[in-house]
Amino acid sequence: MSSRVALGALAYFALALLTGGCAKTECNFNSQCGRRHYCFASSCRQDCAEDLDCTGGRVCSAIGRCEEPIDGAVPMDDLGPRTDLGRVDLGSTDLGPTPADLGPNDLGPLPVDLGPTPTDLGGPLRAYLADCTADAQCESARCVADVSAGARVCSKACTDDTQCADWHFCVQSTPGAAGFCSWDDTGRTCTNATSGNCAFACLSPDATSPGHCTHLCRTATDCAGGYGCVYSAAGDVTSPKVCAWTNRNCPTAATECPTSLGVCGGAGTWCTGQCASAADCPRVLGAAQTCADPDGLGFTYCVPSTTNGEYPLGTPCTGDSNCRSGICAVPEAGFPAVCLERCTPTSGCPAGFGCNAAILTGTGMAGNICVPAGLGRSGTACTLGRQCRSGACSTRTGVCIDSCQNGFCPPGTVCTPEGLTVEGFSLSSCR
Repeated sequence: MSSRVALGALAYFALALLTGGCAKTECNFNSQCGRRHYCFASSCRQDCAEDLDCTGGRVCSAIGRCEEPIDGAVPMDDLGPRTDLGRVDLGSTDLGPTPADLGPNDLGPLPVDLGPTPTDLGGPLRAYLADCTADAQCESARCVADVSAGARVCSKACTDDTQCADWHFCVQSTPGAAGFCSWDDTGRTCTNATSGNCAFACLSPDATSPGHCTHLCRTATDCAGGYGCVYSAAGDVTSPKVCAWTNRNCPTAATECPTSLGVCGGAGTWCTGQCASAADCPRVLGAAQTCADPDGLGFTYCVPSTTNGEYPLGTPCTGDSNCRSGICAVPEAGFPAVCLERCTPTSGCPAGFGCNAAILTGTGMAGNICVPAGLGRSGTACTLGRQCRSGACSTRTGVCIDSCQNGFCPPGTVCTPEGLTVEGFSLSSCR
């Protein structure tokens, strides 16, 4: 129905309500005449439309006639819809005893919405050298491999090796740059294809030949005993200087020096590397190595002493003259003599050896020497030094002790002075 039709219908209805007087419609019954009308003499009639149309106290009935009220009652039509406000009579139904008044229930303050449940990180963040399994557990947000098999520890930020534990070094893109402390895995076997297993990089002649893990250096004092700090590409002084195993022999071919420069089969029979000065060459017992070019290669390299032999670290020997380092010694009672390297407690030794103070038989000199080592950390039970990663087992307590010249120890141990000075180092250990 449109708007216009609806309004027309409404107007017609209003007109019908206002029409008074007698209608001419024939009828037989009141019901044929509509509301407030009645049938009289076959015609529909209306005396009133509401009570005001009547006089003498009469009221307008439902058929439009003025009539006397019944018993003075008010017509129901004028009361509107009835609302019963009384109570329902339930009779004699027994609803049981009246409930006890328990008073208001005090449930305390409403709970405070603290937002989402916090993630459980397993307790406070862990400090440097604490065991870890994930970066998120560490204050430094970095969890790194440890020298002990399968173990990992929290790292820390650094710009220099001295800011790390003695058995760690500062992993950096360039010397002095911001880095992080990690296990010094120098000497660990690797290939370029598995260089991701090294803390910094793998030094190898090609993609598949075995080499060793290495890191950046400034001089040989940054490197493990028996390793020189040499240019990674011989003849190219712009290439990074890295720690390379130079104190080893190559009797016949340069390929026997996979991680360094070989001067073999001629006047010299040694592995070496390009150096900037003698400080880049490994320390030895006896005449120091020099940085020179006796063979006319066009660049200087580490030239070993002519009084020392060619045997590398760990090779069985019968005298100092057998060894490139000039040191042949029994590292531990009950074991044969082998070639050993000089070291410093902070730069340490290659994988499989630890730097310890020793009295050299024959000279009576105390020195810091690389000795066979294992995987035991500070506090690990031991009976032999070679069971410990430091190569040192305390005879008093029967546990491994780490060196802490830089002042760092694993949690649960304290850096304790040993009361011994060797080659300028006042030795301290984690006990």
